[in-house]
Amino acid sequence: MYPSSPGHGGSGDENPHTKYYGDRRGYVRCTVSRDTCTADYRVVDRVTRPGAPVRTDRSFVIEAGVPGVQTP
Repeated sequence: MYPSSPGHGGSGDENPHTKYYGDRRGYVRCTVSRDTCTADYRVVDRVTRPGAPVRTDRSFVIEAGVPGVQTP
Protein backbone atom coordinates (compact mmCIF):
# COMPACT_ATOMS: atom_id res chain seq x y z
CA MET A 1 0.00 0.00 0.00
CA TYR A 2 1.45 3.35 -1.01
CA PRO A 3 0.04 6.78 -0.21
CA SER A 4 -1.96 8.52 -2.88
CA SER A 5 -0.72 12.00 -2.07
CA PRO A 6 2.65 13.18 -3.43
CA GLY A 7 5.65 14.10 -1.32
CA HIS A 8 5.44 11.35 1.28
CA GLY A 9 8.60 9.57 0.16
CA GLY A 10 6.91 6.18 0.30
CA SER A 11 6.26 5.77 -3.39
CA GLY A 12 7.26 2.45 -4.86
CA ASP A 13 8.68 4.34 -7.83
CA GLU A 14 11.06 6.24 -5.54
CA ASN A 15 12.09 3.19 -3.52
CA PRO A 16 11.29 -0.17 -5.13
CA HIS A 17 12.57 -2.04 -2.05
CA THR A 18 9.76 -0.69 0.14
CA LYS A 19 7.26 -3.49 0.81
CA TYR A 20 4.75 -1.40 2.75
CA TYR A 21 3.96 2.23 3.40
CA GLY A 22 0.77 3.11 5.23
CA ASP A 23 0.19 6.80 5.76
CA ARG A 24 -0.97 6.31 9.36
CA ARG A 25 0.44 6.83 12.82
CA GLY A 26 1.46 3.82 14.81
CA TYR A 27 4.32 1.52 15.58
CA VAL A 28 5.86 -1.82 14.61
CA ARG A 29 5.58 -4.74 17.01
CA CYS A 30 8.25 -7.38 16.37
CA THR A 31 8.02 -10.93 17.62
CA VAL A 32 11.22 -12.92 17.28
CA SER A 33 11.56 -16.67 17.74
CA ARG A 34 14.15 -19.21 16.76
CA ASP A 35 12.50 -19.81 13.39
CA THR A 36 10.74 -16.56 12.51
CA CYS A 37 10.69 -12.80 12.86
CA THR A 38 7.23 -11.26 12.56
CA ALA A 39 6.62 -7.54 12.14
CA ASP A 40 3.08 -6.30 12.84
CA TYR A 41 2.36 -2.72 11.75
CA ARG A 42 -0.01 -1.43 14.46
CA VAL A 43 -1.98 1.74 13.70
CA VAL A 44 -4.65 4.01 15.10
CA ASP A 45 -7.23 5.58 12.82
CA ARG A 46 -7.66 8.73 14.91
CA VAL A 47 -4.84 10.09 17.03
CA THR A 48 -7.08 12.87 18.34
CA ARG A 49 -9.37 10.42 20.16
CA PRO A 50 -7.97 9.25 23.52
CA GLY A 51 -8.35 5.50 23.87
CA ALA A 52 -8.84 4.95 20.14
CA PRO A 53 -8.50 1.29 19.22
CA VAL A 54 -5.20 0.01 17.87
CA ARG A 55 -5.28 -2.52 15.04
CA THR A 56 -2.81 -4.45 12.93
CA ASP A 57 -2.75 -2.92 9.44
CA ARG A 58 -0.24 -5.33 7.89
CA SER A 59 2.07 -8.14 8.97
CA PHE A 60 5.25 -9.56 7.48
CA VAL A 61 7.20 -12.69 8.38
CA ILE A 62 10.81 -13.65 7.75
CA GLU A 63 11.36 -17.38 8.13
CA ALA A 64 14.72 -18.95 8.89
CA GLY A 65 16.26 -20.37 5.74
CA VAL A 66 13.65 -18.78 3.44
CA PRO A 67 14.83 -15.73 1.50
CA GLY A 68 12.58 -12.69 1.37
CA VAL A 69 9.61 -11.40 3.26
CA GLN A 70 6.37 -13.37 3.43
CA THR A 71 2.86 -12.18 4.23
CA PRO A 72 0.85 -14.47 6.50
